Amino acid sequence: MVGRSGEAESSRPAERKVELRDVQLEPVTGGSTVAWSVAVANASYCDTQRPGQAMELADARGVVTLSSGAVTVDDVSARLLGGMVRGRFTAGSSAGTGSAAVRVRGQAVLTGVSYDGWAFTGQLATDANGRIRVDGEVSFSGSGNADAGGDDSAPASAIGPGRLNARLDATAVIPGFTPNATTLSAKGIVDIKAMEIGKSRVNGLKLEVSAERTRGAGDRPGDIVISTRAQKTTLAQIARALGRPIPAQGWVEWRADARIVPDGRASVRIGLADGAVRAEGWPEGLPHQFTGVSGVIEASTVVRVSSDATVAARDTALSDGRSSEGGVGLRVPGVRAQLGGGEIEISGSAQSWRATASAVRVDHQLVSGLIDADLALRAGKRLLLRGRAAVRDAQMDLVVAGVQSGVPVPEADLDIDVEVGENVKVVRGESWAWALPGTVHVQGSTKRPTASGDLNLSSGQIDVYGVPLEVVSGGVHFTGKPGDPPEFVLAARDVASGLPTIVSVDGVPGDMHISVKPEERFEKEVLEGDLLVKLLLARLRLYMISGLGRALTN
Repeated sequence: MVGRSGEAESSRPAERKVELRDVQLEPVTGGSTVAWSVAVANASYCDTQRPGQAMELADARGVVTLSSGAVTVDDVSARLLGGMVRGRFTAGSSAGTGSAAVRVRGQAVLTGVSYDGWAFTGQLATDANGRIRVDGEVSFSGSGNADAGGDDSAPASAIGPGRLNARLDATAVIPGFTPNATTLSAKGIVDIKAMEIGKSRVNGLKLEVSAERTRGAGDRPGDIVISTRAQKTTLAQIARALGRPIPAQGWVEWRADARIVPDGRASVRIGLADGAVRAEGWPEGLPHQFTGVSGVIEASTVVRVSSDATVAARDTALSDGRSSEGGVGLRVPGVRAQLGGGEIEISGSAQSWRATASAVRVDHQLVSGLIDADLALRAGKRLLLRGRAAVRDAQMDLVVAGVQSGVPVPEADLDIDVEVGENVKVVRGESWAWALPGTVHVQGSTKRPTASGDLNLSSGQIDVYGVPLEVVSGGVHFTGKPGDPPEFVLAARDVASGLPTIVSVDGVPGDMHISVKPEERFEKEVLEGDLLVKLLLARLRLYMISGLGRALTN
């Protein structure tokens, strides 16, 4: 046994140690240097970071040659972690003292070596600077039952249930092998051929990755820090990674930074630099082309279930609003994009989302114009959409209806103030009027919204049974009751006839009540009679024309 402590076994603290069993040495004759044939039936390595879990090496064989202060081991073969290792290496001293002064050079071929759910087949080789070159295939398979108990010696899976098959082409820096190295780090290409974690699927994704294990306190391991270089990815690839369809097409340019702490908590920060996305399935008339996509997305999870730290990791994850093992907690500090000539921003987390819009042009059947909005979507037994939306430089249809049929909009309660701003024209059929600034409150649900409040009107035109009247003033009242149409109260003039009358119109579309009074110097009875006759004749004319049309079509 090779170790650092001379204390009794019962009082010996956790330490790094190597144990060798059944070692056989045979001199090799016939050469100019001293050489030995070495066979080790079993060797084990114990680390302070994994007490009670030894790394086993069996049936190790090789030829050791001593020459000029260097040790060369040729024809190395051994069974390691369920696989085979073959190679050759040389260990020699360099300038300085201590373990950092020992230089190890050589190469090894690993076949089916597995540890903690991971398996590796490939080649390791040192370069002139003491770095380790890695070229091979890595795979992972985990059942997610590592915390089921019953075998404390069995290592837990590193990332929970899932599968991974990837190719590595990287360079690693390892303390003790690489001169002046103080932390373990690696940099290179990870070509993910297939990855499944829960419902997530990734295929054919190549990443340029750098990783480093920071120094921990004392003998404890530090955090693992991982970064990827910026690259473009299609939404189809992202949909496969999420394990669910995304109703959109396009691409985003992104990079990611991740940190995994020893107790298993992991966090990922994804930065979006650019992108173009076209949403699908949106109601006709709404803008759906997003450009200049940028912002930050953060995710967190528990990626390891092992040791006593697991309980603390889970408790911390839950208290932070993150998911336990196998789930992912999502938070969006902010994602921005250009849309409809304006800008939108989305932020929030799984339980609450916020969306803002500035000068976004909408050409919907209900509203056509510029929209400013600040809306919040809150999860619960039912979704709740609340906030404010301002309309300006627009045309609004006063029909209050649900969303278009066939549009996949989830059922949600509404609590929205619609602010009518400058240059807004209110229309209903052939009638229209300019609205003065005001607010209408929308409640109900996305399937059946209702509106309450009043809008004041200025100039415009109302069509009463085919007779156009010029609007002088008036307003529109929304009752807030499901199915109720808007109620009009208007003062208008019959400009076309030249009659000096003020016509008062009130009611709902299809059921208008009319009263007439003279402007000045005229008898009300005569003027009212003239106008009513005109309205009746106009109505009769429309009735006759419609009847003639039906007769011709038959």
